[in-house]
Amino acid sequence: MLELEQKLGLYQVFLNLYENDRGLLEEILQLENASDRALTRSRGKYKYIMGVVEEKRAYLIANLLDSQSQKIFQPQNIWTIGRGKKAGISLADDRLSRNHAAIEYVGDRGFYIQDLNSTNGTYVNQEPIGSDRLLLQEGDRVRLGSLVFYFSSCLESRQLANIPKNVASLLNKNKPLAFSPELAEPLEQKTHFFLSEEERTQSENLLEIDSNRQSDILDRFFNQQHHQF
Repeated sequence: MLELEQKLGLYQVFLNLYENDRGLLEEILQLENASDRALTRSRGKYKYIMGVVEEKRAYLIANLLDSQSQKIFQPQNIWTIGRGKKAGISLADDRLSRNHAAIEYVGDRGFYIQDLNSTNGTYVNQEPIGSDRLLLQEGDRVRLGSLVFYFSSCLESRQLANIPKNVASLLNKNKPLAFSPELAEPLEQKTHFFLSEEERTQSENLLEIDSNRQSDILDRFFNQQHHQF
């Protein structure tokens, strides 16, 4: 019954807007359409921001810039978002204010978002946050102007045990043979016998041997291989 009353109330609001302020209604619909397009923009990837705390250092991972995931560090743990060039995350969006909102990491309490007196406001899960600072939760949907992104956080880490041997054998089944020092030892013995004492010392760092000397060494090596076969 309560759900039906809520739907009727929303329908009444829609009718009032349609009859008295179609301009506002059209703007709301345009914003919603822009939000939907933002989620499917850039090869179908949705926008996101993840707050990460690693070894007491906080940073963001986001794909808001050029649709590429990036780590974003800020010495004060405050990341501003807006269309101004001085904003920490600067985006070309006419509906964003120059400094629209900020995400801040506060100690061990988590990541908060706050509106910076923007023109079009900041919305979390379709609710305006006003001038209050709001703690962001896992999966929150945030809208700033036409920008829509989802927030997630990574405040803890886990260390997994080694994988079982039978799983490891399946993973390594089709891998090429790994380099083995045992396989390299005969080659090392085979190549050192035609080097002089000085060249053996220098062979530990080939950059110390000039090009003429390197050419001479290679000639002797291939001549030796030719005689053996």
